[in-house]
Amino acid sequence: MKKKLFTQRLMNAVLAATLTVSMLCGGIPSAVHAEEGQENPDLLQEGAESNGNFNMSVEELLSAGPYEEGQVLVLYDRYANAEEGLTGAGSDPSDLPSGLSGSELIDTVSAESYVKASGETLEVPVGSDGNGGESASAATGDRISVLLVEREGKDTGEILTEVMNTPGVLFAQPNYIHSIDGADGADQGVLVGTEAALPSDESTAALSAAELAESGEAPTENVTAGPDESTDAAAEESRAEDESATETGNAGDEQSTAGNNGEPQDKVVSPEDKDQDKKADASASGDSSSDTTKTPGEKDKDKTESTDSLTERPETEDIIDPDGLSTIEDLGEENLVGNAGGNEAAVGAGTGTDFARYQWEYAGDTLIPVTEHDPGRIYNIHAPSWNQAGKTNSEGVVAVIDTGVDYTHPDLKNVMYQFPSELQKELNCGPYGANFADGNRKDPMDLNSHGTHCAGTIAGAWDGYGISGMCSGCKIMALKVMKKNGTMSDLGIYRAMAFVADAADKGVDVRVTNNSYGGIFTWPIFTVELLELEKRGIVCIYSSGNESEEIDKTQRDPNGYSRASNIVVVNAATALGSHADFSNYGERMTHVYAPGGAILSSVSTDESANEEKMYFGSLDPSAFYYNTTFSSRPAFKMDKEKYPFELASGTAAGSYSYDRDGRAVKIKITKAKQERSSIEFAVDIPIGANKNASYASLAFYAPGGQYSAKIYRNGVDKDKKEVKSESSDVTVEGSWTLLSCSDVPDKIAKGAVFNPITSKDGKQKYVRIFVRVFKVDDSFKVGDTFYVDQIGAGSGKGALLPFCYWDGTSMATPHVAAEAAILYTGRTRSMKNASEVVSDIKSKVTGGSNLSRCTSHGKVDLAVEADDQSPVVENAVVNKADRTITITGSHFLDKGKVFLAGTSAEVVSWSDQKIVIKCPKKMKSGVQIVKVDNENG
Repeated sequence: MKKKLFTQRLMNAVLAATLTVSMLCGGIPSAVHAEEGQENPDLLQEGAESNGNFNMSVEELLSAGPYEEGQVLVLYDRYANAEEGLTGAGSDPSDLPSGLSGSELIDTVSAESYVKASGETLEVPVGSDGNGGESASAATGDRISVLLVEREGKDTGEILTEVMNTPGVLFAQPNYIHSIDGADGADQGVLVGTEAALPSDESTAALSAAELAESGEAPTENVTAGPDESTDAAAEESRAEDESATETGNAGDEQSTAGNNGEPQDKVVSPEDKDQDKKADASASGDSSSDTTKTPGEKDKDKTESTDSLTERPETEDIIDPDGLSTIEDLGEENLVGNAGGNEAAVGAGTGTDFARYQWEYAGDTLIPVTEHDPGRIYNIHAPSWNQAGKTNSEGVVAVIDTGVDYTHPDLKNVMYQFPSELQKELNCGPYGANFADGNRKDPMDLNSHGTHCAGTIAGAWDGYGISGMCSGCKIMALKVMKKNGTMSDLGIYRAMAFVADAADKGVDVRVTNNSYGGIFTWPIFTVELLELEKRGIVCIYSSGNESEEIDKTQRDPNGYSRASNIVVVNAATALGSHADFSNYGERMTHVYAPGGAILSSVSTDESANEEKMYFGSLDPSAFYYNTTFSSRPAFKMDKEKYPFELASGTAAGSYSYDRDGRAVKIKITKAKQERSSIEFAVDIPIGANKNASYASLAFYAPGGQYSAKIYRNGVDKDKKEVKSESSDVTVEGSWTLLSCSDVPDKIAKGAVFNPITSKDGKQKYVRIFVRVFKVDDSFKVGDTFYVDQIGAGSGKGALLPFCYWDGTSMATPHVAAEAAILYTGRTRSMKNASEVVSDIKSKVTGGSNLSRCTSHGKVDLAVEADDQSPVVENAVVNKADRTITITGSHFLDKGKVFLAGTSAEVVSWSDQKIVIKCPKKMKSGVQIVKVDNENG
């Protein structure tokens, strides 16, 4: 049944939830879950549907993904080897069987969680009194141990074999490593702030270094000190001085949660060749068109060398304007010659460093960037009381399980949860959380920025500076699981989940976890830990991933997530509320959409994270060039040999603009010799008498579709190989983005050369920035246009601020975590209330383009009233006796329609939370989907 997805009333009609129902051969159905309200069976005796992941062979486990050599994670039944009472790993480790000797205890979990996760049966031993007694009672509690078995120098397969043959072992797995695979995301559980990379085939390659640089043996001087350039002291001006500047801008440096420049992984084993150590993705040269973000480990090495003065390098010959680029047809305006300190007056004065009006998902009619779309059409998540000083809309604690959080960031330092000193001792953590990745366990500082970006989206302070988070009132707990080499492991994730449960048990009001990593995280231990959080009433929000895949087909164990009632899996939507091209999806396995394209939030303030920060020419008083009114403008060029297009550019007045002044540079395709979905042009930014500029940025917009855009600047490294300073790809659909090249000083400190270009007459120097655009699901045509605004270049370090625009389902997930915190407000933490919060998240949705790819068929929207909430299916049980199916959930209202496997079903009874339908006489065995439309639809 086709369903229209473009009206506000849509969610009442078609945002049907889905559930799977297993059918036995011959058409006699078997129950998947116990019916709501029915007395629960003895979970130790009767398991749910079996989870196939518990029965994988050693060979299957070793081939499932890369892992840490010599480490195995185990679920162990402490009752299995004792006639009475619990034994080993939590009681007396010396009682562990030899196959588990020397194991480290990670967590203890209940037998109930294990049985619900596995679908297996656990035996209840008879106590010493012969009637169950105390022993049987204990056996239903924290009976299962999660252990780390580590045998240095021993083959993982051998350890698995030994462990799996040990009595009492319920499940064992390698300690899987989740590495960063650059722009495409990781194959298993990458942190998913990763960009959707532009194609990089030979025909779309950028100009080579040879075309752009002529360098001697010594690196080129890149002196920034011009006639009126600010001194080092000015470059280090205080934040208070920054805030006095006028005009806002913003940045777009999408960061994969750790870049693809990870250091070698000495112990990571590839499934293709487990005898050879697998190295983490290490494209540290920066010459790839995908994400070139350095990992925190590399940043640490560069930290003391990085400089913004660029005055320490010997000078060689300037680059003369190379052949190969043709000037784009000009409409007659004179090119502006840049000069130090001569930036044009900022438009939108008064906004200063308050960037809230550039956060499209909240701003509504106050949104600054002007496009062809009325601001009222921009997707607004409608956070209550958003950014109103003195007001709050949430409470409790949100645990951000990620790369850590920069707890010194000006937008986050006052919203961090602080553990009391006694609790720090009990939980072995620091004041702001814990580090399960590497280094000091008590310090979850983020040098990578991904976790900081997520935390800012959730709860960035409503204080008139920087960004404003979706929540005010809740606090952030920082839990670091990513290592400095750009990887994370199952062990780190399990430790973090166990920590959250322990913190809740000790009185911390943690209500929500934000998990901005996607992929296959349905291993049995993960599911058991998830169910432990469910019991404590903690809502867990996960991202679906950035591989543009239908995870219903790629997920190894689809039941892993569905066994818990406290989970929401999030896809990414654009500013127009449509499916973001990079986002994963799945009508069974994912639940809602949330803002995930071009999301502006906080990044780390650490010097080692400068490449993630954004340069705001409008805030640089000594900018060598800053132009937003374009009474005159820089030259735009392109390589016509590589790109089969002809372009024309001119100043567009009364048109789209980033800063609402109605002026921008318009670039139009006038000829197209063949169909292509990518295009590239250059902007020569004049810098006057200055010898170079540390930073450059521009705002970009393309109307009429979904695009991905990036900018980059070419240079050469000390080996004369091409190196780039680049932003990452940021989605452009309905909203502008500001793109920035911010890491030139860091690369120069490592020996790279980024020379400016000198005009052939020797009178002008330029910084050449390339703009590369990819059109999603279509090719460029004659008449297609782009807009560029707020072009800036300079070396004022005070204008390099810790904020940026990023793409990813990682960026969508914190919006839903924040929504959970808002919806949880006024309720005590409990399993029942957590389930209700999850139900409300799935039901408070509105429609959009291609949003039927999740169970709710919609994007989250807190403005949806109770009477307009969409139906949510929580359970379906087949009643064998009368051949009916009982569907439980919420917001069914008084009547409607039910579709089973796409066919309308006969309704026996209907209420707001329970529907009974007749089971069709003929139905294929296997997984079926139940959809409910309430009476409004």
